[in-house]
Amino acid sequence: MTATANLQTSQRSALVSASVDKPIAIRLGQQELEEVLQLARAEDRPAGNFARMVYLLGLAVYREQGFLTLHADVAQPARSRWQAASGLVNEKPIAMRLPPAEQADVEEMARNESRRPGNFARAVFRMGMPIYRQRIQQRAVATHALGAVSYE
Repeated sequence: MTATANLQTSQRSALVSASVDKPIAIRLGQQELEEVLQLARAEDRPAGNFARMVYLLGLAVYREQGFLTLHADVAQPARSRWQAASGLVNEKPIAMRLPPAEQADVEEMARNESRRPGNFARAVFRMGMPIYRQRIQQRAVATHALGAVSYE
């Protein structure tokens, strides 16, 4: 290997190791998980990347209002007989990777809310989903409006 190749490899590995210590597992209900995976595919993003994007939308709301809010319909998913008592799909959590500073923020905010980091991240993620859905609808309306314009 050349010196340049070694430098590029070490820079890449340093970037990867600096960006994550341990991913936060976001456990969702079956329907939520299917929706998130479908939306992530539509955005051509990995599920963890999509989850972080939506989490950041919810985090902006959390920071603005200073407390967690969940609508009754997303507070806790309905469970089937074979799921855990929580109703969450524990075998397939979405691994949300955060830079160290964001990871520390999540841990601190979770501690302040008397929650585990994964539970806090899931709540904030759920706060961000309505904002994401609204943006998708606005994009669809704007795209539809542009398609209706005639240049004849």
